[in-house]
Amino acid sequence: MACLFVLFLVSFGLLNRLGNELLPETDDGRITVSVRFSPGAKLETTNAVIRRIHDMLRGDKEVESVFATSGGRLFGRGMARDASRGEVEFILKKGYNSFEYLRRLRPRLERLDVPDARIFAFKARVRGLRTSNSIHNKPFSLAVRGDDLNVLQHLSQEVIARLQGIPGLLNLQLEQEQRRPEFQVHLDRERASAFGLSVQQVGETVNTAVDGTIITYINRQDRRVPVRVKFQETLVRNAQDLERLPLFPAGREPIHLGHIGRVSIGQGSSEITRIDQSRMVEITADLAGRSLGDVSRDVRARLADLKFPEGYFLLPGEDEKALERTNWELMILAALAIFLVYVVMAVQYDSLVNPFVIMFAVPPALSGSILGLYLTGTSFGATALIGVIMLVGIVVNNAILMVEYIELIEGEGSPRRRAIVEGAAVRLRPILMTSVTTIVGLIPLAMGWDQGSEMLQPLGVVMLFGLSVSTFVTLFLTPCLY
Repeated sequence: MACLFVLFLVSFGLLNRLGNELLPETDDGRITVSVRFSPGAKLETTNAVIRRIHDMLRGDKEVESVFATSGGRLFGRGMARDASRGEVEFILKKGYNSFEYLRRLRPRLERLDVPDARIFAFKARVRGLRTSNSIHNKPFSLAVRGDDLNVLQHLSQEVIARLQGIPGLLNLQLEQEQRRPEFQVHLDRERASAFGLSVQQVGETVNTAVDGTIITYINRQDRRVPVRVKFQETLVRNAQDLERLPLFPAGREPIHLGHIGRVSIGQGSSEITRIDQSRMVEITADLAGRSLGDVSRDVRARLADLKFPEGYFLLPGEDEKALERTNWELMILAALAIFLVYVVMAVQYDSLVNPFVIMFAVPPALSGSILGLYLTGTSFGATALIGVIMLVGIVVNNAILMVEYIELIEGEGSPRRRAIVEGAAVRLRPILMTSVTTIVGLIPLAMGWDQGSEMLQPLGVVMLFGLSVSTFVTLFLTPCLY
């Protein structure tokens, strides 16, 4: 009993040394290279860099397929147009490790030496699986909230500078409201109304001239091709050209846009991100080789003495909040599972003593699970907790088999000591048979041999080590406690 108590204390002491993550990083062979230029970059420049990366990847023997996007990005069924950014997504052939390939790819991308370009390579997250509401869907994120965008940008840059060099934290970037050069039309509403023109009519005309308007579609086999009408780019090169844009009031002579307003070139945000009515700037990063929980602890230590002005706050990322919430909910479920197992057995045995003896099979199982995670270097997360919940219902079966048979022999008039010795000896073989077959069946899952099996590997490790330790201990502990 003393040895088991020490094992229990040691294993739970190791719990703080385990990594903590919501879901394990899965290697499904999908990698993304993101390219970003400063706002206002031309599409031709972005496309040229994307083509260089595309051609470089096509020449690698490890790469099976490549898909490139210039002038924006695709997400689900949506699309965001942005001439200053592009992405190259590719899939590795089966048998090649994504993390090892990424380690070799990043120095090659740095050697491209593209001016004014930020190029990041990262492991794409599992398609269709989102763990946060963030539009960026990165494994690590922080948010700086406040009112003044300039102050937010200054604080965010200071946060990024402090986070540089944290092991396992890569591709730190600021997901800010990008200010782009734009034509700003200052309309004289009274003068426009005198000519019979509304703000909407002027806006539609300007939009058609600069960006174009889709007037119809052409059906080509299995897809529809939009037909967009717009001015030639040479006709609208500056504010003066746009002021000469013709407008056609109903029943009047055509006028120029400059007659009812003036045009200037300024900076504007394409989107404004807010949280609780305040502006927000998000800092995102990728993880490599470390869990979210470990990296988050280092981040909190680096930012512990950082002072924010009044009205400005640093918020944890969506994934970190989801991790804490999920761990708490699953721990409650695990405790509820232990309680319900005990209640069911108490009702069946019409006693509180025998179920208490049987439930002593659970602590060794938990100790074995934690030791297994520590020895294999597996992080503690949602799938591991699900394995613990399943383990609680499995490990008590061996103790039930033994206690049931000991009670049967004792009920026939045998002394308790003799009933315990005989019952333990008779039940040894069926307990070993059922446990060993289950343990052997869990080995492929715990080893994570196949590509993409990392998602359920913690569950396999928890059940394999927990059941092994619990089976060995149950054969000796349960008869002694009885």
